[in-house]
Amino acid sequence: NNLWLFAGYGYDNIGGIGALENLWKYNIATNEWTWVNGSLGTNPAPIYGTQGVPAAINTPGGRAECKSSWVDPQNNFWIFGGQDAVNGVYNDMWKYDIATNQWTFMKGDMVTNGLGNYGTKGVEAPANLPPSRLSYTKWEGLDGSFYIFAGGDFNNANYNDVWKYNPSTNNWT
Repeated sequence: NNLWLFAGYGYDNIGGIGALENLWKYNIATNEWTWVNGSLGTNPAPIYGTQGVPAAINTPGGRAECKSSWVDPQNNFWIFGGQDAVNGVYNDMWKYDIATNQWTFMKGDMVTNGLGNYGTKGVEAPANLPPSRLSYTKWEGLDGSFYIFAGGDFNNANYNDVWKYNPSTNNWT
């Protein structure tokens, strides 16, 4: 029964402007915001750590835009991709565990503007990865998979592809 807000482009606590990595919780019952995770500054770089391993220092870094997000049945918060304020867009998948207050880098390139790997259409595989993008259309399927459609990249290329991420296998189709 809470609302969650992650990242965005705005001001930090000392008036600097840029991409933020703050995670905030809004409690509807008390009408109060709580800063839960993230730095106080702008444009922080991601700290990926070891793929699949949660850690207190892991962070997706500053994201001026990050529209693709989901909540799984275990109440974990997931994000895919997004744009930083300086270098480009990402194709990384992150999971945030509310109970432990830790991020886990799940999959993707550890740089901006990654090219991805399409693999074979309709076939889930460990090497599959969408190209980096801003993806505004996303949904969760009845099977628990996360979907993204279309989007654009830092060089104004536009996509019209559909991708499916399976959180139980950590693979894209």
